[in-house]
Amino acid sequence: MLNVSYLNLGQLQNKLMQKLEHCVSSWYEVKFYLHIW
Repeated sequence: MLNVSYLNLGQLQNKLMQKLEHCVSSWYEVKFYLHIW
């Protein structure tokens, strides 16, 4: 049972990290474009 819980927690954390990375990369792209203009 514990192994399944840890696995689900790991998958959830991976999804959160991917979303966070996507938001940060998008924000950097916007900042980069604004800096150019």
